[in-house]
Amino acid sequence: MPEGTLRGKPSGTIRPLPRNIKEQRSVTGSTLPPDAPSGPRTTKRVSRLKRKPSKSLDAAKGDRNPYGRAAGDYLAAGWSSPLPVCRGKKEGGLPVGRTGRGSGYASVDEIDGWVANRGNDNICLRMGPVTVDGELFDIIGIDVDHYESKGKQKLGADQLAVLEAERGPLPATWVSTNRPDNPSGIRYFLAPAGLQWKGKAAKDIDIISPGYRYAVVWPSVHPEGRQYFWLDPEGQPHKGIPDPATATKLPDEWVDLLTNGRTVDDGQTIDMDSSVDEIRRWAGEALPDFDGEPCDAMRGKGIEYWCRQIAEDASSHDKITGAHWALACLAAEGHSGLGAAAGEVEQFWTNDTVKARGKRGLGESNREVFRSGINALRKLKGQIDSGERQLIGECGCYVLTEERALHFAETMERQRKSNSSALQDDPDVPPSWAAIDLRAAMRDAVNVVATVLRRSDGAALFYPGKVHSVHGESESGKSWLALCAAAECIGRGEPVLYVDFEDSAASVAKRLLLLGVEMDSLCNPDMFRYINPEINPNKGTTADKQAFVDTVNGKYSLAVIDGVTESMTLYGLSGKDSDDVATWHQQLPKVLARHTGAAVVCIDHVTKDPTTRSRWAQGSQHKMAALDGAAYVVEAESPLAVGQAGRVSVRVAKDRPGRVRGLAGKWRKSDRTQHVADLHLDSTDTAKCEWRLMVPEDAGSSTDVDEVAPGKGKPRRILCWHMEQISRHLESLMQKEEQASDAASVAKIRAQRTRNKIAEVMEGESERRGKGKQRDYWREALQVLVDENFLEITEGQRRSHIHNVVMPYRASEDPLSDKYSGVSKETVNRFRVPRLGIDDPDESDDEMGSES
Repeated sequence: MPEGTLRGKPSGTIRPLPRNIKEQRSVTGSTLPPDAPSGPRTTKRVSRLKRKPSKSLDAAKGDRNPYGRAAGDYLAAGWSSPLPVCRGKKEGGLPVGRTGRGSGYASVDEIDGWVANRGNDNICLRMGPVTVDGELFDIIGIDVDHYESKGKQKLGADQLAVLEAERGPLPATWVSTNRPDNPSGIRYFLAPAGLQWKGKAAKDIDIISPGYRYAVVWPSVHPEGRQYFWLDPEGQPHKGIPDPATATKLPDEWVDLLTNGRTVDDGQTIDMDSSVDEIRRWAGEALPDFDGEPCDAMRGKGIEYWCRQIAEDASSHDKITGAHWALACLAAEGHSGLGAAAGEVEQFWTNDTVKARGKRGLGESNREVFRSGINALRKLKGQIDSGERQLIGECGCYVLTEERALHFAETMERQRKSNSSALQDDPDVPPSWAAIDLRAAMRDAVNVVATVLRRSDGAALFYPGKVHSVHGESESGKSWLALCAAAECIGRGEPVLYVDFEDSAASVAKRLLLLGVEMDSLCNPDMFRYINPEINPNKGTTADKQAFVDTVNGKYSLAVIDGVTESMTLYGLSGKDSDDVATWHQQLPKVLARHTGAAVVCIDHVTKDPTTRSRWAQGSQHKMAALDGAAYVVEAESPLAVGQAGRVSVRVAKDRPGRVRGLAGKWRKSDRTQHVADLHLDSTDTAKCEWRLMVPEDAGSSTDVDEVAPGKGKPRRILCWHMEQISRHLESLMQKEEQASDAASVAKIRAQRTRNKIAEVMEGESERRGKGKQRDYWREALQVLVDENFLEITEGQRRSHIHNVVMPYRASEDPLSDKYSGVSKETVNRFRVPRLGIDDPDESDDEMGSES
């Protein structure tokens, strides 16, 4: 069982108490609504360890604070997981990951937090385990609806009477309701732990179990204004909160009915509500050629394999259940003849068990076979209906005839329509076109805080449950930034998912080890789950689909998708098409964010042309629009390499929740980004890599604007090519000046070295090459050359500013340039250069930026 859940724990286990407990308070001193009649309390005494309520809960008094008033009392009374639900509602605003099968129960710290922040919300209970006299039970609620709602009459009490006539009467027990003088209400029972429960006993009778639904209880207020209250087993209003251990045991006949013969909850999704006839009808319609001849795979992997297992092994029960499930999975993969294959295996198993070994009587054997086969189909239908497993179509084990193809298409269409209809009829699944509870939505938005990848001041950059982008040029440090976030999470004991479409497992593992991640943590898939996909999971094998489902069902603090372009290609999509980008986001990043709760970080590239580069990644602008978290542009300010200490600036380009921009520096007009952090990566010691995410010097000045002309503030490395072209041009002019024979020629050449004349020549060259004038780039590059002392300015005629070369500039000698070769500037001859003028276009086209 996952840590933090009470399911399956040994009897007597009690969760930690709230930290702020100071006193024991009676759980019978609460008050009912004024109009509720009083009555005696009759319960049996059960020996159990009591938990004290949090003192912080005592401060919240009055019916305006249902959750704050009662959460501690329910916890103290023994209810496992009191949860907040939107005030005045029966649903909406439930904490994520705290209801449903496989979800953990709320911790005491979480409950204290909800008391502080959501005290005025309604309160509901998730059913959980309870120990009575050393025996572990689950609390089960039988929810009977008998009233008129929106013109429709619910008849749960009548349906309950029919069931009681068949199965025997339900004994008196605790009931919660909001309808006085009405048979509606939730009846609570002790039931055997570890079973799989139906969702319904009848049309208007729901079953509330540890893995399904929840119960809104006192002192919550119904949307129609009535307050919920408790009735004791004698049917009298109860002033207080009952101990769940004093609930009545559910009769065996009812346990068998509601669990389909005590089906064990093995953690897998299963259809508990369809009747046997409905399950058989579904299998005959949905599975390919159910009653036909078994195909090669069904015969070899199914019949022959499992008959050998039955003959060779002394155990029996696990063989028939294993065989039925394996055959059902083969049918889901498109293999035909499940009905006939199951019949052959069942006959072989019966002969072996009854006749050859005499282990069972024929009647017992037949019942065991029946339960095993039906439960395998229930499990398969449940997984298909929930989307965990998909029908893959006809197999290739036999000739696909037109008749078979048409039959399968028709059955798939019927299933699709059936699923759609069932979804619409399910009261617990609101339609996507229904009105949204804006109060809950706004509350969720207010609570969004970035928690992953913290700066030196503690502020973080990535929001949990949101999708982010980190993009930049090659070797700009974008993957390093994501790996630093991963190392941070793992260091705190928080799981990380890394879906790698670009790199290799060895490379990623080596980097994380350098960043200080322990080998044990790195090699623990529960802590670091590394995936290197080679196929779209929607089009892969059953194993691929199941692996994807297992991944999505995990819980992570951070999920990295390294290589957006490669991932979209794998999905058969184009990053330049807005529809494809939207489709990819729905199929991968948003699925991970929604289901795992992780801060999802998509690592992407920018266009190679700096002059046409925007603040979003290369391709469609929808890459930015689809994000519901933040987008960051990374720019290498100094190289990242073994044996060196490098620096990467991180600029926020989008911040949908709006909690990061206020931490950043000045707003840069040229690309509308703000400097939010500096990643310092020190690899001078080749055995390790130390990193720090530092606060920028101008942090907190996000409302200020860089005092530069439009187009200023471009990343330094983007200007390197322009700087070299200016330098070469001026070097050529100065050589011509040295060779001039008269003063008039010298003056004419010097006049070409003013700011406007230089920009005019450079802009003309850009236009000739089809790149536009790039006016701002040339003027800013000229200023950088002056600021960094490659050029000096002297006064010319009429006070003009003449630019003179002090030392030639070459991008290959500049550590901030992508063309840096490591040559020391000390080896460069002053002013003596091998060639003059503008570089050959073919040699430098990449730097001008044609996208490849």
